[in-house]
Amino acid sequence: MAPLALFDVVVAVTAAQLIGLAVYSRHNVARRLAHGAVNVDASGIGRANIALRCGWIVAMLAEVHCLNRAFDRSIGRLAICLALIALGLRVLAMIRLGSRWTLPTIVKPGEAAETGGIYAVMRHPNWLGVMIEIAAVPMIHGAWMTALAFGVLEAILLSGRRAVEESALAGAQVARADLHSPETERHVAIVGAGAAGLAAAKALLDANVAITVFERRPDIGGLWHADSGSGVARNTHLVSPKSAQAFSDQPMPDAFPIYPRHDLVLSYLQDYAESCGLRDHVRCGRALESARRDAGGWQLHFTDGTQDRFSHLIVASGHHDTPRMPDLKGPFAGRILHSKDYTGPETVAGKRVLVIGAGQSAMDVLCDAAAVAKAVYHSTRRGFICTPRFFMGHPTEAMMESPPPLIGALLARLPLTSMFRMIALMSETVLRVSGATNAKLGIPPYTIDDSPPPPTMDQRVYTFYAIGDIIHRGPVAALDDGHVAFADGNRDAIDLIVCSTGYRADFPFLDPKHQPNDPERKSALRRQIFHRDEPTLFFVGLIHPIGAHWRVFEWQAQLIATYLTASKARRTAFDLLSKGGYRLDRDSSSKDVLMVNKLAYRRVLKAERRGLVHD
Repeated sequence: MAPLALFDVVVAVTAAQLIGLAVYSRHNVARRLAHGAVNVDASGIGRANIALRCGWIVAMLAEVHCLNRAFDRSIGRLAICLALIALGLRVLAMIRLGSRWTLPTIVKPGEAAETGGIYAVMRHPNWLGVMIEIAAVPMIHGAWMTALAFGVLEAILLSGRRAVEESALAGAQVARADLHSPETERHVAIVGAGAAGLAAAKALLDANVAITVFERRPDIGGLWHADSGSGVARNTHLVSPKSAQAFSDQPMPDAFPIYPRHDLVLSYLQDYAESCGLRDHVRCGRALESARRDAGGWQLHFTDGTQDRFSHLIVASGHHDTPRMPDLKGPFAGRILHSKDYTGPETVAGKRVLVIGAGQSAMDVLCDAAAVAKAVYHSTRRGFICTPRFFMGHPTEAMMESPPPLIGALLARLPLTSMFRMIALMSETVLRVSGATNAKLGIPPYTIDDSPPPPTMDQRVYTFYAIGDIIHRGPVAALDDGHVAFADGNRDAIDLIVCSTGYRADFPFLDPKHQPNDPERKSALRRQIFHRDEPTLFFVGLIHPIGAHWRVFEWQAQLIATYLTASKARRTAFDLLSKGGYRLDRDSSSKDVLMVNKLAYRRVLKAERRGLVHD
């Protein structure tokens, strides 16, 4: 037989072998799943491998026939020998694994890695055989480009699969104790009775899960109590329109303005708790001192000396409690405070004020100060986005999920950087229509980098810039008694510095091992909800969605409720998936792990809820 015809036969046999293996794998997958195993190949590596092998078959035939590759007898013989060795390794692996041999990664809780037979000699004989086959078969007739290209691609793919499989096997051992332990009575503690805590309470009560909510303040409402240190000032309003902010099952009253003030928001939250029957489950004036996990569940100790025990813990106390202060060097004769302690225009009246930051709280303080302060300076490292409250006659954010619907559908599929570009373009267009630009206002141009700032609401700040009531300055270089020197060379007399520089997510009542971030500031949470090392610990509200927050809290809480009421096998499958290589801690390209595109985030959470209740 001519070498070319022989090569075509070998390729045909190889293709038939791959089809047979796919059928055999499908049969084994069905058997394994029926006996309690879990498919942890949600990353699609198995499907990608099938596509790669199909491409490999087509590529080597095309290279040999279209590029007229010459047959080298010595290389061809060596390649055939290597292909037979590869086949032998794969057959030995399949014999040893039996029904456990599958193309996707299938793991059974409590199952250990195979160590007998050929696996006693090498850790991954099947994968070694695949790599040899990928390189050897094309080289039978000199298709070196296919051998090289697909060898590299297969190596990359297998490295990803190895991460999934190894971590899933480790997770299977962790889940083993959960599978073989008896079910205990479920009673969930929820820390915080603000918007996030109420969303969690409502979702769990709807799922018939027993709850108790603990709130350190005297009443329900969380940070919307405009007291000292809450971060809510006298002029604080909702940033999002009431139609987007309200919980999905209870709109805000028609009598409320489109952007309600903080006291109306507080009354809405308290009315919501009453109408949904949540108040009877809330214990106000109970500040949590420590929450410790032991064999019996979560032992909670409170500052009043009391304690209680629960099976699960949901932390919904927010992340706007511990201010993040900038490192300001040098002596300062005036006052420095964080926006958390800003109470209203009286704080800045008659003073020469410097506001540091470009977030929403900075814009609120700037607008207050521009009307009553003696002088107002605004320090930022770069430009910023201020969006209009209304666009084309509608509240800007409401357009994301209302007509025209294509806007929301498009934004849901964009990474944050692209989303911010769209928002920036819209905002700058509105600004230019009024005849202004950042350059005319003395504001640095807005640029997208690896850590984009979120857009803020209300373009009044541009008006104050235009009439000279706010003056831009660069980063602070040093303090000098009653003056502040800036990196751009300016030096101004300042009486008060307001640092609108954000917050640190800090939960002092939790052990270090249960904190949402590890010492390297990497997230320990999956979807910013599930703790990767503790299946009875959840977080609601520890997230920074672009736009209204409360419905995001609802989606998080509903996923937790679905998880808690799912079958034990389903919960174990979910835990295995979170311990596998397929984890997406951030649905954004921002360095801020809390920042997400909420429309994309909702799509992900809904898919995971379906996975917990459906095959």
